[in-house]
Amino acid sequence: MGGILAIGTGTGYDPITGAIVLTTDTIQTSGLELGLTMEEIRGGLGNSLQGYLPHTTSFALNLEDSIFKFEYMALNCGGDITASADVMTTVTLTTTVINKITAPSTPVAMAGETNIYGWYKLPSASTWNVITFVGSDATVSGLAIGTEVCLKYMHNNASARQFTIGGNFLPKIIRLEVVWSLYATGSSNSGQSLIGELQFEIPRFQFAGAQSYSVSSSGATTSPISGNALIVSNNSCVGGGYYALVKEVMYDRATFDNVKSIMIEGSLDGFDLIVGQSETLNVYALYTDGTSPSKLDNSLFTFTSSGAFATVGANTGIVTGASAGTVTITCVATDKTSLETNCSFTVTIA
Repeated sequence: MGGILAIGTGTGYDPITGAIVLTTDTIQTSGLELGLTMEEIRGGLGNSLQGYLPHTTSFALNLEDSIFKFEYMALNCGGDITASADVMTTVTLTTTVINKITAPSTPVAMAGETNIYGWYKLPSASTWNVITFVGSDATVSGLAIGTEVCLKYMHNNASARQFTIGGNFLPKIIRLEVVWSLYATGSSNSGQSLIGELQFEIPRFQFAGAQSYSVSSSGATTSPISGNALIVSNNSCVGGGYYALVKEVMYDRATFDNVKSIMIEGSLDGFDLIVGQSETLNVYALYTDGTSPSKLDNSLFTFTSSGAFATVGANTGIVTGASAGTVTITCVATDKTSLETNCSFTVTIA
């Protein structure tokens, strides 16, 4: 079944704690780039093409969010966001002591400084004058009581957030899930427009690090989310691994819609069973759309026995030998009775 693939959303998770570290609900553009370099192998008379050497795989992702989010910038710079920050603030106040300006909150030094500086000016002035705080107070000559001044200084804001861009920063690695919507291309979907979704589960996604934010008078900035999937080991003796898991979810598709037949594993040769012994049947579905055969849960089927030589669990597929003889076990898909298969058991006494 085909469909129109549309812009979707993304969710990022901390690979250690599982906490959600980003959400992308306002994507403007999105795209995947799958790469595999195919190097030509040539030789012989005429330097003819002998084949290709595949190497250098890649899986890149590019999203663009219309809403700026602090989290994107921090993840690209490898910084951990912390609560509370020393921030610059500008206030207007009226002096209550001659030649003294008292800040409404405790001033602090700027990063890398030991002195605690501030700046003030009269509302009508165009230039700022530097002052030095001792505690919350700064001494200014020629300043009468009741003078209105503009004051700029650094202080701690508990509601602010901050992260550090290190000189040798490395972008973060997260677990990323990207979902694109699938829309119908014809009129065969019961009038339904949104018919499903395509999910990409990327266990190890590293941000590109490079990013650009532009703000102009004619528009707002967008937040870039780009990077590459990193290989995940499959823990096998021969190495290898994978970049992502790709899943198609069709909203109006039932379990057996694309199943053309079912079969019981090992049923061609029949089964041998000893009285009192049990065997669990494995039922596989064969599909019409190129999907590989898959084992389905036995609770989806109804099992029956043709005789008393063996019993079978109606929805478990567990066959138990009762007495010597041959019996046929029939399996039917409960929600699609046209799908049926069977197998034989020869029960013997030990």
